[in-house]
Amino acid sequence: MNILYFLYFPFEGIGRFLRALSLHSGIGNLLAFFLYVCLALLPLGAEAVWFRKAGRRLRAVELLPLLLGVYSFYLLYAFVNPHIFYKSAPALGGDAEFLPVIKSFWAGLWYLLFFSYPLLCLVEKLGQEAVLDRKEYLCRGLGKLLLCTMLLYGGAALWGAGAQAAAFFGEASRNAAVTSLDWLFAGLRILVALIPQTWFLYVLHRGRQLLGALEKGPYAPEAVEAARALSRAAVESVRISVLVSLIWNGALFLCRGMLADVSYRMDFPLLPLGIAFAALILARYFKEAGELYQDNEMII
Repeated sequence: MNILYFLYFPFEGIGRFLRALSLHSGIGNLLAFFLYVCLALLPLGAEAVWFRKAGRRLRAVELLPLLLGVYSFYLLYAFVNPHIFYKSAPALGGDAEFLPVIKSFWAGLWYLLFFSYPLLCLVEKLGQEAVLDRKEYLCRGLGKLLLCTMLLYGGAALWGAGAQAAAFFGEASRNAAVTSLDWLFAGLRILVALIPQTWFLYVLHRGRQLLGALEKGPYAPEAVEAARALSRAAVESVRISVLVSLIWNGALFLCRGMLADVSYRMDFPLLPLGIAFAALILARYFKEAGELYQDNEMII
């Protein structure tokens, strides 16, 4: 199975189901057309409900769900009738090998439209002056954003590991010179990539814990400890990334004459290092602010 299939498999499943339903009978054809219209209009329906509930006014960003609905009509129609994909890229000459690439590109455009609307609405809301007085909203919103970042980052890490494994399996099937040592290093290469990424997810998790402590109160000792814990996790992330890179490159150098693929890995984890510095600054600030707050309480 092509790894790009995971990008468009929801649309592929819907297209196959609607095509099979429409070919079943006349009633099935009508039912397939009804479901097709309902699915394509789903983004517009969700926006109408949101407008009615929140009493929002029409803005330029509200055109995105309309554009998404129009594109959904065309996208679902294309997955029901796959020959449209070939017509969209005549230079490929009807080569089925490139069909997953075309489908994943079209599906990626749908995802881009789908996620652009909430992101633009969030950015517009954060630009309002009144949001500065809503501490709980900011902490919870940033916590949810970190959670989404963790999910996307973890998914991207697993996707990259799967892509590396698929690429090696394809190369191994075509190259008879691949040895058992190459298989071992192929697995280690995936592990070497996943270890720093997994630890960085732990750093993001510590960041969410810091936001939870800030929501309870910035002057509490828990906020200082959470900031220090975030700094320690970020420092360990830097240390692990550097050590893993050194060990991996050293092993490749020692075994370079026995491997078919020698791909060195250079990691410069500047982002975790910056997080460590920022967390220490926050810990210092929270500590001083807490001491000042306690002094004021004693004076009162």
